[in-house]
Order: sequence, then C-alpha cells, then structure tokens
Amino acid sequence: MKIFYWSKKIKMGNAITKINEIINSSFLDLLDMHDWSQEEKEEYIGKILATIETRILSHILEELGEDGRKEIESLMDKSKEEAWTYLMNKVPNFEEIAVYETAKLKMELS
Repeated sequence: MKIFYWSKKIKMGNAITKINEIINSSFLDLLDMHDWSQEEKEEYIGKILATIETRILSHILEELGEDGRKEIESLMDKSKEEAWTYLMNKVPNFEEIAVYETAKLKMELS
C-alpha cells in the first residue's frame, strides 16, 4: 500500500490514531470492503489516503495565503518530507485539520 509521508513517517499522536480508526473501520464498513482481497483493500485505501493528503494540503494552503502557498510549493519541489515537516511545525492545528478532512471524506462517501 502506498503510504503518504505525513501519515507514515511523522508521529502525529492522536491524529494518526483517529485517522487510522476512521479508515480501517468506518471506510471498510461504509464501502463493504470486508470481502475484498487484501490487494484491493490496499489499493483503495491508498486512493483514500491520497485524497486525504490532497485535502489536508488544500485546507492548509488556504489558511496560509499566497506567500505560504509559494513557500510550500517551493519546499514540495525540493522534498515532500521537508514540506510536510514544515507544515506540521508551522500550522498549530495540523492534527485537527487532518482528522477533520478524514471525517469529512467519510461523510461524503456515506
């Protein structure tokens, strides 16, 4: 499964726990994925994670404004790792945004 930087390598404490709970139980139940093969589950959950990552980034960029967006784009061009680390340190409510965007996607799919 493709795991994205913010969700794998950075310890986000409760946010990752909540996101994993939402994905592993709610999305599996919601999409009736329990009978899917492991490969199918991993592929689809990878798509869900990509969507969540994009939403988190969009949400944060909106809050940071034009200067912040340019700075993040520059960092992303160099290193996704640097960019996500920067965001997590610069945005005080990063964990809340991550959990919010995950829950919002779940609601949209239900």
